[in-house]
Amino acid sequence: MKLQTVLWISLFSALGCASSTTEFTHESDSTAPLSVAKDLAGEGRDDHIDLRRLRSDFSRVVLSNDRTWWVGSETPEVLSLGEEFTMRIGIVPNGDDLGVDSLQQIPEDLSDLTIHVDCTMPQHGHGMNLVPEIEATQPGRFLVHGLELFMEGQWLVTVDVEFGQHLERTQWWVEPR
Repeated sequence: MKLQTVLWISLFSALGCASSTTEFTHESDSTAPLSVAKDLAGEGRDDHIDLRRLRSDFSRVVLSNDRTWWVGSETPEVLSLGEEFTMRIGIVPNGDDLGVDSLQQIPEDLSDLTIHVDCTMPQHGHGMNLVPEIEATQPGRFLVHGLELFMEGQWLVTVDVEFGQHLERTQWWVEPR
């Protein structure tokens, strides 16, 4: 049984079926933003400038699940248990040809983007007690007010980016202290 499980995991990983999230943080390699942006955006594109700006403005930058968006986030350095906080969110197109088919439909003006934000504890089967309020500050930039992590443990932050009829998810883990 153990061998069969290992074989299935290997098969899913080889086929790309395993869940993966590409995430960069300032704590990782400080040279990554420029080289990664150049590799992902490709030669001759200006998208790497947007990614470089996102990396300089936000401490965490995560690639969305379908690889269409880079989502940057900034929270207080220490997330205090049971205290409301505000999260800054920034979004730029990936510019990589590996995105979804609707990549050609990404608007030049990001003012039509909508985001949905939630924090959950999947291990416990619950989320926050509050519904966050999302304020668009400029195209592709948002403030999310009223987030509160009321319990110790790992919380899954979910940011859904909606444009047209396409909804794409980005997730990462945080832990209050």
